[in-house]
Amino acid sequence: MVKVLMVANELNPEAGGISTFIMNNYSFMDVEKIHVDFVVHTHQRKQIVDYFESHGSKIWTVSPFNLIGYRLFWKKRFLKEHHDYDFIHVHSYDPTVLYLRLARHYGISTIAHSHTVNKPKFDIVERICRLNQYGSRFVADYFLGCSRKALADRFGKKVAASARARVVPNGIDTAKFTFNLNARKRIRAELGVSDDIILLGQVGRLEYTKNQTFSLDVFKAFVEKQEKSLLVFIGSGPDEQILKSKATTLDIEGKVLFLGTRINVEDYLSAFDAFIFPSHYEGLGIALVEAQCSGLPCFASTAIVDEADMKLGLLNRIGLERGPAEWASQLWQRVFSNNTLPDYSYGMYGGGASALL
Repeated sequence: MVKVLMVANELNPEAGGISTFIMNNYSFMDVEKIHVDFVVHTHQRKQIVDYFESHGSKIWTVSPFNLIGYRLFWKKRFLKEHHDYDFIHVHSYDPTVLYLRLARHYGISTIAHSHTVNKPKFDIVERICRLNQYGSRFVADYFLGCSRKALADRFGKKVAASARARVVPNGIDTAKFTFNLNARKRIRAELGVSDDIILLGQVGRLEYTKNQTFSLDVFKAFVEKQEKSLLVFIGSGPDEQILKSKATTLDIEGKVLFLGTRINVEDYLSAFDAFIFPSHYEGLGIALVEAQCSGLPCFASTAIVDEADMKLGLLNRIGLERGPAEWASQLWQRVFSNNTLPDYSYGMYGGGASALL
């Protein structure tokens, strides 16, 4: 049996793409062949701990903010007592060099995994994260990334082009995200949305990266073309109040729904008629992959990497510099091709991606 220790900030799928990636892969692992334990940097909800422990995994928690204590945890405690792992697989942006070099001393192979690309504007937190993991490019044995750009931005072009680097797609359970007519009817009924209302959606943490402020501007322009429409945000984050205030300023607050985090995102995707994803940057954009699987026409910024296109004819890339009015126009044309209202009782594509995959 192969023993793997994964290091991550957290394991909550509602918190973002890294946790979702870990959970998706963990749920399909053959526990008879692969055993996985975790070191995480934040305390996990009891339900999450119970889930992993019920599958035989152990979870240790340690904060990287106390560098001395963090180093001692790895050197004097953890690896001294638990050095029988075959691999250490790092998903976080903590000071990895503190323990990856020590892991080599015990004969443990190490993997550094990049899940994002560099931000286009200066951000002190992001720079610290990059600095923390910079040393891993000289210490880790292998390198993984959700896209080629994610590899190059985090570990350098030389590493990304080497035989030790691989792109690992952020795979999803396609059966879970296939269009579901019953879910569509149920969610729209819960939201009080009739069949003749266009439901636009965006899934992701409410923060600068996902650019929901731009989505509000796009929706404002879209409402001018189609008054019977709503915009739904699924996710939580630091920009929630800012976004709510902007919706009020744009006089569309009654048409914008902030639903917070949801564990059944797939059901909401089936209820949507189109998906908006104007991110400033993305390592891949797993929410965009899920939306395409549901058969939704997707409108994303040109910052989206090529690996996010599922080649289903659903992804429309538009530069942010084209402005909200152009986005709204292209969205309206796609939703109302030839001015013909789609048959909402069967979803925009009459069965979603299941008919395309």
